[in-house]
Amino acid sequence: MKIRIYNDWLVHFIITTCVVVSSTFLLVFICFFAGERSPETWVLISYLLLVVIVDFPYQIRYVFLFDYIDSSDGRFTQCSVFGKKRCVIDSKNSIYYQILELRHNQYERSTYIVMSEKAFYPYINENRLPRTLEEVIEEANQIIMPYNAKSKQFLKLDEWHEISL
Repeated sequence: MKIRIYNDWLVHFIITTCVVVSSTFLLVFICFFAGERSPETWVLISYLLLVVIVDFPYQIRYVFLFDYIDSSDGRFTQCSVFGKKRCVIDSKNSIYYQILELRHNQYERSTYIVMSEKAFYPYINENRLPRTLEEVIEEANQIIMPYNAKSKQFLKLDEWHEISL
């Protein structure tokens, strides 16, 4: 079963991309095919191109938020959006875990669980999800996933070792 790390980022990415691309095409159509070639139109096209140039690297920078966890056969596999395996944890081994609350943005928070087959230094609660996810990916022996009703059915916390601050 696939468990997405952060579903809302995909929605944000798609909406932002669609708005910017459709606005740019609409302005280009108005400018070149409808005969509206005023200086104001060129200013708007320049502004939208600037938004595309600024927004695209930002969107690509956080593409790792599209990662997902594949839970099957007692194994947890964190995969990138392109299917590349980042880390595999077998639940038959001794597992260390930490439950923490992470911020998505200024107002939104969710509970996540970090798991590893090796003991690890605890992460800070109230940290931002992208920063913590980058740290987990850099470690290459840890997995992070949402701690919710969907993921709890696969977790055997009473058999695992909790790491706390």
